[in-house]
Amino acid sequence: MSLIRKVFGIKEPDFNILDEEDRKEFRYGIVTYSRIFKGGKIYTNAYWDFFAPLPSLYATPKVLMIGLGGGTILFQFEKLYGSKASLTAVEVDPKVAELYRKFMSDNDVHAEIILADGSKYIDTHRGYDIVILDAYISDYIPKPFLTEKFVNSAYEALNQEGILAINYAMSIKDMLYFNSYIGKLEKRFNVYRVSSSILSGNTIIICSKGMKKAEIIEKVRRNFDAKSGGEHVLKAYESMN
Repeated sequence: MSLIRKVFGIKEPDFNILDEEDRKEFRYGIVTYSRIFKGGKIYTNAYWDFFAPLPSLYATPKVLMIGLGGGTILFQFEKLYGSKASLTAVEVDPKVAELYRKFMSDNDVHAEIILADGSKYIDTHRGYDIVILDAYISDYIPKPFLTEKFVNSAYEALNQEGILAINYAMSIKDMLYFNSYIGKLEKRFNVYRVSSSILSGNTIIICSKGMKKAEIIEKVRRNFDAKSGGEHVLKAYESMN
């Protein structure tokens, strides 16, 4: 609990699931960790959508996701790629993993869920095409994921053409670390940015171990099926910088 909360006697927020007519949301207090629309809709028009093209870069993508939330990204990968993609998610909080199963109870998502500290798990696991970092405490990224140690471990965990993709939410605290973090990533990766939307304040950092920007864009254009509602995602990749 923060000092301010202790002084003023403010309780820590809790996880909860909001189930409405058109959507479900997985929240931590007022912060939305996951969103899924009902009626077969894949996309959310929020930051989760902008990971969707990444598995299309590989024939049989092996994906490691660090930070589970309610599993929006896993849900989208399942809908778009089915059994072609091998999905593993690492989550440190047992309560989040438990609520994920409740949140996903109406959807059949084939993913292995592992209870572990993702910053340590990645030290000893290898062979991934994609590593996604979407780990947050409230609205900020835990410090272990902002270190050169994590960057180096992620680099070693990836195959030669692999990609580390990071959801970087521009909270006041994380804005202070952004340029320093980009510098650490650029020591090992080709680093690009995909802006999800002006309103969300999230940037998806694409860290490519082998592929250059032009190759990524060309493969996404060729292989990613944007006709299912992902036109906004394709457009964002085409303007990646």
